[in-house]
Amino acid sequence: MFLIIKNLITAFLSILIIGALSSLNASYEINSSLNNELIAEYETEGSVLKDILISEYQNANNIIPNEQISILDILNSSALYASMTGESNTNADSGIIQKLIYITDKLETEGSVSVTLKLQYKFYPEGTFSTEQEVLEQRQQMIDILVPIINDKMLSSVEMLQSIQIYDTIPYFTLTLNQNNFWNLLESNGIIDIELNDLNEVSLTQSSPLIQATTSWDNAITGAGQVVAVLDTGVRKSHAFLANKVVSEACYSNAGGWGSGTSLCPGGWTSMTSSGAGVNCSTSFSACNHGTHVAGIIAGKGASFSGVAKESKIIAIQIFTNIGGQILTYTSDQTKGLERVYALRNSYSIASVNMSIGGGKHTSYCNSDSRKAIIDNLLSAGIATVIAAGNDGYTNAVSAPGCIQSAITVGATSDGGWGRTVDTVDSYSNSASMIDLLAPGSAIYSSIATSNTAYSTYQGTSMAAPQVAGAFALLKSAKNSATVAESLNALQTSGKSVTDSKNGIVKRRIKIHDATLQFGTGSITVNISPAGATSIGAKWTIDGSTWNNSGTEVTDLPIGTYSITFKSIIHSNNKKVWTTPSSQSTIISFDGDSKSLSGTYSENDKDKSLKDFNGDGKSDILFRNTSNGSTYIYTMDGSTYSGSSVKDSSGNIPKPSYSGWSTTLIF
Repeated sequence: MFLIIKNLITAFLSILIIGALSSLNASYEINSSLNNELIAEYETEGSVLKDILISEYQNANNIIPNEQISILDILNSSALYASMTGESNTNADSGIIQKLIYITDKLETEGSVSVTLKLQYKFYPEGTFSTEQEVLEQRQQMIDILVPIINDKMLSSVEMLQSIQIYDTIPYFTLTLNQNNFWNLLESNGIIDIELNDLNEVSLTQSSPLIQATTSWDNAITGAGQVVAVLDTGVRKSHAFLANKVVSEACYSNAGGWGSGTSLCPGGWTSMTSSGAGVNCSTSFSACNHGTHVAGIIAGKGASFSGVAKESKIIAIQIFTNIGGQILTYTSDQTKGLERVYALRNSYSIASVNMSIGGGKHTSYCNSDSRKAIIDNLLSAGIATVIAAGNDGYTNAVSAPGCIQSAITVGATSDGGWGRTVDTVDSYSNSASMIDLLAPGSAIYSSIATSNTAYSTYQGTSMAAPQVAGAFALLKSAKNSATVAESLNALQTSGKSVTDSKNGIVKRRIKIHDATLQFGTGSITVNISPAGATSIGAKWTIDGSTWNNSGTEVTDLPIGTYSITFKSIIHSNNKKVWTTPSSQSTIISFDGDSKSLSGTYSENDKDKSLKDFNGDGKSDILFRNTSNGSTYIYTMDGSTYSGSSVKDSSGNIPKPSYSGWSTTLIF
């Protein structure tokens, strides 16, 4: 009887596996333009980034043995453990041992636990490949490693198989284990790392001018054409501040249905990508306002104030779960959300992803975190992943996933609100050398989800991170070809240095307009007419600098606003005058912008009409006091006046010889 049941279960598992793999294969279709876009990007601006990513993964892959090994093999071999982790397997505080202790503790108290497993595979971020075929081959090779593991002793129950979450682009998978499965897993070849599918929480009108967002708008850099993905508690897209902002939606909740909570996706689904999927969770939970507040900071647009990149759009991805009344997010749901952003990279010009979430304390980079692989995929596609540093007030640590080295980690400063000193690191903000940038995080006013017109003031690194995510959108709207590394470098080198009084660490608070000046340039050309004016010296200048001839192109002008003025010239005929064109203003608003203007001088006869100020039919003399600008009139017949204003303080009519006066004779 046992054998019959076992065979039935095995057959059922096989059917489920085939169905799962068929579903996976459907996701392998890649936009045919991917290869050309990647080649163009890396041939121009991204070669350094590509080299860094390849070098990093070559170094990591060099320590992965060719023969298949298990986690127990790594634990039992001092040399193998040291080469793969950089630690000693006799050190009880080492990373992998601590993870195993944590997982076994959870198993003892809860009976089952959701974990994420790393396959033994030499993985490279997909953007580092030159051809689409290489991308497809890597994805297939990861499946080829996974299938034997699934068919082996690990998956001894239908329930376990149903709990599997397979990722499309990275060498990881997530499932739920009990104590028996856990020990089988440790000795399964082809799996080299494990981590708990952990839970993170949210990291809870003066900032926009402070970070120079408004200056960027004045220079036509508004984020137009750029999209920012918000992985959070969902977005109230009907809010007036976010009208017509959301272009794509998704929801991933409760670890694919195998978490310990209740899904917050519409209708109780655990995975959706349809319209309405990214709506905010119920505001009966105050944390469900968080995503709408974050989205407003990035892209909100109002009559009196706006978000950082006010013309950008939003991809709204809800990734939170109700865990016993607390709103938390699983690592696996975050990874699914990031993979969704990566899948949309050819549908939208995605500048950045914002993740205002975090948990734990990390005093060094956590590059073994499973989320690093998909963050690196996004990085290789030119998309920055911006993450809050956390609000625990640590002086030597940040939370995860902000501890991932290839993410952009953001700490919080004050913008002067609530009576705090401007440009000081806020006491709640985690602080460490791992932080990449600072941005205002206190007293930030933005939209919330309780109604279509509701706003509130929040504080936290959650509010600082979206300002940086919006900054990346503004920089990309200035220079669409800008790589993540270029934009980060521009923000770091142009920002204001701020010293954290808690630890003396100095980081840069973003100044967006100054950053755009570092890599965006354009040109201005002005054509002057008519030929008669240009032949006697008609010229134009930018901001009062060098005079330029008609048709001259002035290049290498940084992004910004420029004033064009024209030179006054004297007509060769003393009976005529050249009237100079009015000044003009123009904006270099993005890298490569080219402006062409024109100025026309008008030729006129000199005005010989009679200037009769007192109406006696005779031309008069106008006097002006050059010391104070007062004007008086002397009439030609000396007998008719138009009031006391034409007299001096003694009641006399001023004469041309009068000391302190100059005369202008009007023809």
